[in-house]
Amino acid sequence: MKAKLILPIILAAIYLSSCTVMGSLYRLSENESRYIFKREFIGKWIEAGDTSVQYDIDTLPNYNGKIYTINIIDTINEEPDTTFFVGYIVNIGGRDFLDCWVNLKSENDKNLYLVPKHFVLGIRFKNTDRLEITYFDSEEIATLLEKQKIHLTYASRKFNLEDENESYLILDKPAVLQKN
Repeated sequence: MKAKLILPIILAAIYLSSCTVMGSLYRLSENESRYIFKREFIGKWIEAGDTSVQYDIDTLPNYNGKIYTINIIDTINEEPDTTFFVGYIVNIGGRDFLDCWVNLKSENDKNLYLVPKHFVLGIRFKNTDRLEITYFDSEEIATLLEKQKIHLTYASRKFNLEDENESYLILDKPAVLQKN
């Protein structure tokens, strides 16, 4: 089994109430020819020092290996809890990014009314069994927006009145996201 160096953001996306997660309404890239296949990304991963969460990553058929399924299995509780994501890797400015979102495909008709939030993560393969994943600091981005050092259209809200953290949703399309 492979070991992860860092992979907190995907897990953080599941537990939105416990932390602030920056996401986007749009994909990072609409150009599917820029999506990258990384064989080293496929497999079963665990975080270094925490074996209670397992990440099963594979490719979806009919996409030339460029669209990934990311199944997160949390075994902390007696009954494992699984969250399903879909994503792709794209290289922008010499850096690889993983754009992932909750997989809404199911038998449930309610999913027709939901819009997935895209989570963008920096991704770097240290070697065949180590992967470093970083995420954008929401508070730092909020500060940069306030100081007008970057320009993005966004919405923010708290999920409940007791929560001190806000969730941010970037509303700009891919061309604007890639500039900032």
